[in-house]
Amino acid sequence: MQWKTTGMLAAWVVAGLCACETPGSSEGGEGEQSGAEVEVSSGDGEAVVREAAALRDRAFEVPVRIEEAEAIGAMAIVPEAVEAERVRISRGLYGDAGALRLQGDRSRTRASAELLDGGLRVRRVGGGASSQWAAAVAASRALEGEVFGAMAPAQSVDSWLAREVVLGAGPMFAATLAQAQAQKMKVDAALLARRPDLVERVEGVGALLRSDGDGLGAAVTREALALGAALYRARGWAGVEWGRVEGAARSVEVVRPDRWLEGDGEATWQWPEAFEKVQEARRWEEVARGEVGPLLTSVWLEEVLPAHEARSIFGAWLADSYRVYEGPGETGQAFVWLTAWRTPHEAQQVAGAMERALLARLGSEARAGRMRVAVQGLNVALTSYESAQDPQILDDEVKALAGAAVAFLPEEPAPMRFVPTTYERYVQAAQEATLEGSTWIDPAAGWEMSLEALEGWTVQKSDEVHVRWFATHEDGSLVQWTTELVDPTGAAFGGEGYVKQLKEAFASSVTGSSPEVVVSEAEQGPRVLLSAAGEVEGEAIELRLWQWERGEVIVSYSVQEPQSGFGERLGEAQTALETLQVYGEALVEASPSAGGEEGSEGVDRSDEAQGIIEFRVEE
Repeated sequence: MQWKTTGMLAAWVVAGLCACETPGSSEGGEGEQSGAEVEVSSGDGEAVVREAAALRDRAFEVPVRIEEAEAIGAMAIVPEAVEAERVRISRGLYGDAGALRLQGDRSRTRASAELLDGGLRVRRVGGGASSQWAAAVAASRALEGEVFGAMAPAQSVDSWLAREVVLGAGPMFAATLAQAQAQKMKVDAALLARRPDLVERVEGVGALLRSDGDGLGAAVTREALALGAALYRARGWAGVEWGRVEGAARSVEVVRPDRWLEGDGEATWQWPEAFEKVQEARRWEEVARGEVGPLLTSVWLEEVLPAHEARSIFGAWLADSYRVYEGPGETGQAFVWLTAWRTPHEAQQVAGAMERALLARLGSEARAGRMRVAVQGLNVALTSYESAQDPQILDDEVKALAGAAVAFLPEEPAPMRFVPTTYERYVQAAQEATLEGSTWIDPAAGWEMSLEALEGWTVQKSDEVHVRWFATHEDGSLVQWTTELVDPTGAAFGGEGYVKQLKEAFASSVTGSSPEVVVSEAEQGPRVLLSAAGEVEGEAIELRLWQWERGEVIVSYSVQEPQSGFGERLGEAQTALETLQVYGEALVEASPSAGGEEGSEGVDRSDEAQGIIEFRVEE
């Protein structure tokens, strides 16, 4: 038996399996769902508005009046300091003072609400599902304002965006849950919090998460929904309300709530003296400084990257700092920006995207004398000028930035701990899987298995999160072990609906097959056995597939053989399967009820049920 580890999978590895996704499964990633507008009655709209508030035990005790509107008025005026910085950043990164437009979350353009003496007045544009959801968000936002008061005005673009995310977090989470339940989705707050990917399936919400020409508005909406879920995972509704009261000063806190709750620290930069001397010698004077932040950076990179790839920078982001310099005469301004990243490789990747984004805005000729992007260890240095400069000076300037350093000042952690999503825990546990000797251990799925029976096979461990390992035989046989998360809103695993979908999926991917499925009861729950014969890419094959579930992770174990010799390797695969035994704790314990939320151990449930924070001195 030969053992190998690989991070690359050829297409044939998945044979007839990968062509169809297991019913009731979900990858929990960034896939975007279609979100067609669904017409609803005004009565339904009021029900969702009231339910969103009632979920937090802050029910409206006043009349609720929903009015149709042609359009919703503009948002509150942006503070002068924020507007001035917007212009600086827009010139530096977009090459145009008016290119960057500050956008709040996308519910704001669809609905507004205010509490008046006569009750709650909600104005919304249209009667579709997105407008219904926006009305519930607006109503909950108005209620929060009444309970907690106004949030302090922002003084920078980054803090303005962080403020918008925080203001939307609680109202959006509650409104999405209310709308999902109104649409008969099988979700409660705990499930929606640990599986935030489910929001994309809620009618009227998924469509608003796509950029569609409004990258910043979509990003604020996405991050508000994600933050609301993260705060709920940490401490239920009390955690959500803590976030609203505490507020966030920087966007890194809202896109990385783990860093916020753990008190990761505020970054302080030391700019090199050599760089300052270069600027002094050129008679360029510093006129402003600040931070761009990861949220706006990701939106800017959407100019050249898909949204989910641009958003992936959050995990690598450490800190940033920019300075704006003004030259003598009519030379204009220079935008000099330093960012720090987790690894040199990540810095290199981001630098390439930054250069493409600048060139997309400034034009290819800008490379000669208006911009530079350079990787310096963990740092990326970017310079952007309004007018062309001597290329040698730009090179010298970037070299002088190489001595920049960043440190983090410690901050007090929050009175609750961060709890990752189910998908994040699944990916982390999958990375800890081992194949040592002939023993396979899969902590994500919670199983251990001996592969000694696969003597004469070549076994390869995969770094891919779903196909965990596969074994090939010289006669063309294939055995593989794959895992995936259960779709909690789909057909029950092992039930009639699940079996029907499984048969249909295999019948469509294995030509000429009529799959047979048998469901049996095992100690850990239902076990599914599928048998199929047919053709895959013109080759006649027979297949056996076993499936079982533990902790919301479905394992698929299959053996595929050429039809002419089927059965020769089946016994070996079955012998290996018989060594299967439980390993460790389940990824997700038995489905939590409304009264038991993941990540809330030791919390007074009565406080969460009331949605009220018990303030203490340390908070």
